[in-house]
Amino acid sequence: MKIDWTKVRVNPAECDTELGLYFVSGCGLRSTRPSVGSVSHPPEALDMVETGRTKAQEVDTRAVFYSFGTVRMANTFTGKGVLNQFFDLPS
Repeated sequence: MKIDWTKVRVNPAECDTELGLYFVSGCGLRSTRPSVGSVSHPPEALDMVETGRTKAQEVDTRAVFYSFGTVRMANTFTGKGVLNQFFDLPS
C-alpha cells in the first residue's frame, strides 16, 4: 500500500496549558502507563521525557520499543509514575 503524503494532515503541536497532573507516559504494545510524575507544569513534563525514556530502557529491555510523551491526568488521579523511585519524586 502506498501512502499519498499530499493528503496526510498534520496538526501543529501545541503545549497543553491546562492545570492538572502531568506525567511522562510510556506506551507499549498492550499498555500505556504513567512512567514519571506527576508534575504540575507541562514544560517540566516535556523536559523529563528523554530522561524518563533512558531510565525505562535501563530497567526494561522492552522499553526500546515503547513510545514516550506526556499526558495530563485529571486532578483526581492518584497514581504515581512507575519510575519515580529513580527520580526525586514520590513513589
